[in-house]
Amino acid sequence: MNHAKIFLGLIFLLVMLAPAMAGIGELAPYLFFAVSIPLMAYIFLVERSIPPSLDLYGRILLGVFAIQVILAAISARTPSDIAFGLNFLPMLLYIPLLAIFSSHSMKNPVLLFARLSLFSSLATLALALTYSFVFEFFRAEAPRVNPLGLAGVAINSGFFALLGFRESSGWKKHLLLLGPVAALIVIYITQTRGLFLTFLPMLAVSLLFLLKGKWRLATSIAIIVAIGGAALLAGVVFGFGRWQFITSLPSALAGGEIMMDDSLSIRLVMLAAGFQAFLQAPLFGHGWANIMSSVLEFVHDENQRNIILGLAHLHNDLMDFAVTGGLVGIATYLAMIGGPVFAVLKMQRDSSDFARLMAVALLTTSYFFRGLSDLMFGFEANSLYYVAFLAIFFGLFTKPGPKSIPG
Repeated sequence: MNHAKIFLGLIFLLVMLAPAMAGIGELAPYLFFAVSIPLMAYIFLVERSIPPSLDLYGRILLGVFAIQVILAAISARTPSDIAFGLNFLPMLLYIPLLAIFSSHSMKNPVLLFARLSLFSSLATLALALTYSFVFEFFRAEAPRVNPLGLAGVAINSGFFALLGFRESSGWKKHLLLLGPVAALIVIYITQTRGLFLTFLPMLAVSLLFLLKGKWRLATSIAIIVAIGGAALLAGVVFGFGRWQFITSLPSALAGGEIMMDDSLSIRLVMLAAGFQAFLQAPLFGHGWANIMSSVLEFVHDENQRNIILGLAHLHNDLMDFAVTGGLVGIATYLAMIGGPVFAVLKMQRDSSDFARLMAVALLTTSYFFRGLSDLMFGFEANSLYYVAFLAIFFGLFTKPGPKSIPG
């Protein structure tokens, strides 16, 4: 039995499709846990057909998990506060997933994954269009479907489709370019500013990998400026209120004012208050149990305090880890976001080098820039998706042959 195909199918259904489906959406990671953990237990404990393995990034994740549990214990005011450190437990699924994907080979797994990603991005676009124009849900916010989650599926899958560009030939390879196009349309429908600001860096990474020749940097910059400018102009033409901040940046640089809505204003307040809270406990932080209460001391406007009381985090990964874990917390964040890049560069070279490195670059770029306005680590869904993709890249994207050189 090819267990790798089974788990690739599970990830496709429950990570790359289900989060965008109305009625399932936010339940998708828990469905994955419910199905995959018993199956893993059978494979490793009963069948014993796959030997356990632990690579460099797996050791990094074990260290991060241990440190987060220790930090939770240090800052705990009640015994139950220690449980917040267990929020990082889903990331350890990377270890058995990697062992499963490493134990079986597939024919051209990069192209297979790219095609699944393209299907996912187009399916997500179809769902977003249906939610928005058939059922008239504002920002395509269907039952159990968060606009950020919907756009997140689209942008990851859309750019992952480009991984197969060099693996295919003929006119079919150009169909993979529809992935980022579908992602951009979903971003418009959901009006997710943070995802648009993530789209441009991911586009830059893709261009630097896929374009050839000495002018690829200049060409990449020109394409990004053109697409970014056209996208901003479209935002003005269609009157997206949530895009006022982005479209007001040029006038702000010329001496005007930045237009901000309540969502953006409260984020800036939390960043300022979070920095003050970090300075109070710069080494070990206040703990995840006390993250919001620790910043309230530095927020004096009553309306802003009421809004912050209803939030679970500071909507910025770096600040979340700074407030909850101090400098040690920041180190764990950097290990999670930078560890895959270090690990992929340390891997034995083979003919999948190019696809593996591009995949890791796209994923870490996505999580870093999305983490500027949201929580990407320490939350079950995003943590699971991150390590599931990495297990595929490190375990499945391997094949013998001469090493491939990007560019």
